[in-house]
Amino acid sequence: MAKCKQRASTGRESRSVRSQARRAGTDRSADWIGVQFIVEPAGRRGAELERRVARGETISRAHLDRECTASRKAASRLDSWLTSKGFDVTYRSADGQALQAVAPSELVARTLGLGRPAATGGRPSHRGAGHEASLPSGVAASVRHSGGLALGCHFQSSHRMESRLAKQPKVRKRALLVDDVLMTYGARLPFTGRGQEIAVITDTLPRRRDLAAFWKANGQPVDQRRVVGIRATGTKLPKPHGEESIDVEWASGIAPGATVRVYATGSLDLPDFARALDAVIADARVRPQLRQMSISFGLGEADLVRHQPHDLEILRRKFLKLAALGVNVFVSSGDEGARPQGAVPFAPRRLQTQYPASDPHVIAVGGTTLVLATDGSVISETGWTGSGGGVSKRFARPRWQEGVKRRSRPGRLVPDVSIAADPRHGALVIFGGKRGTIGGTSWSAPVWAGLCAILNEARLAAGRRPVPYLNPHLYPLVGTACFRDITGGDNNGYRAAVGFDLVTGIGTPNLGELIARLV
Repeated sequence: MAKCKQRASTGRESRSVRSQARRAGTDRSADWIGVQFIVEPAGRRGAELERRVARGETISRAHLDRECTASRKAASRLDSWLTSKGFDVTYRSADGQALQAVAPSELVARTLGLGRPAATGGRPSHRGAGHEASLPSGVAASVRHSGGLALGCHFQSSHRMESRLAKQPKVRKRALLVDDVLMTYGARLPFTGRGQEIAVITDTLPRRRDLAAFWKANGQPVDQRRVVGIRATGTKLPKPHGEESIDVEWASGIAPGATVRVYATGSLDLPDFARALDAVIADARVRPQLRQMSISFGLGEADLVRHQPHDLEILRRKFLKLAALGVNVFVSSGDEGARPQGAVPFAPRRLQTQYPASDPHVIAVGGTTLVLATDGSVISETGWTGSGGGVSKRFARPRWQEGVKRRSRPGRLVPDVSIAADPRHGALVIFGGKRGTIGGTSWSAPVWAGLCAILNEARLAAGRRPVPYLNPHLYPLVGTACFRDITGGDNNGYRAAVGFDLVTGIGTPNLGELIARLV
């Protein structure tokens, strides 16, 4: 595990620099950059935690607190030192383990040895420092990772709108409803996700009247208590734009007995996203029913590796903690196939995965083209051309993917699973009081989160605990009746094939069979 560089402390403070920083704080221009830190006890506990999660184990809250939570004293030392040097500490996580601060770039460079990435070749600066910080030895001892906050680098949502469906004979011409999806994927069961909570991270909150209209259209009771809105950051929330409606409508529709907790970030910038993850982690520690989450946005992994490699590592640590708690995070693999547009407009497209779908501690959800007959039976299901997929260049192949026989570099493979996503045969969404048809892996991820809530209700009904991190338990089921193997279609880089592939992963689920195996 990486550790911050140490240097000797001079013990001197610069009052003039501090006052300049505070004056500049009233108008943080492009000269201001941010830094963030993870504070953890020293030792090899992180590696052991990863091994246990890779084996599919759930770590108790008490054990996780004991092994991974930073000491308040260490966090306080870092906080005090940064403040003394003129930094504005803008955020402290509830557990004291994460900290964010901003300061003028000149101060950051001189104090921490960090600098802003240069803007060359038309590539924009993300206003974040791109290296590990250099800290005094007394402060650095418990700082495990540090990096610059990508204040101008943000994730992109993954959804597609389609005004009409493809004209094919004997093909259903209306948008799919919840019951269509439940029937297709073996989920018309005597379970509704009752007693479960689904976390959704998005930038704003959906309109309540849109939720009510969606539930009515699907024959479900209207109960606004099923959705809890949480402002996860101090950033002002934008107006609803559709993504939040897709996520919440479909997560709540698939699991009408569950409660959906919407963590609104205000933006898809990395700092706000990191804070939202901390909020979910804090709640999951004390809410044992919060064991599934949906994320429907991402960014080309190569861009994050290039500009913000240490931020990527900090986010990975947060996803590891969620997996250790038993929270299954379902992430859209992307809607631009194997060659997504990166953060830099007009740059040549290349084969790459998207993050956070490529994180080794989430379940990456790809997409299919699902064609149903008028009676609801499946005519065909193939890999959707927009389904994100590929081989990570940042993360090593997890142990639960070692049995996947692929001739490729040894990186984490994406996606893990899939479900319907093609907007030409898409699903109902209510936005702004109007009915529309949507698709994309933004639809797929909340559907999987809802299915997970149903699975967890079934386990609790059988006297068992919620499922642990799912991937180590799903991959042994390749080729079984638990999944429909998708063997046709491509994503402009890879082709669907027998067994695991880089378009649809393991395939699409049969939830009834999954429950029989995992309960």
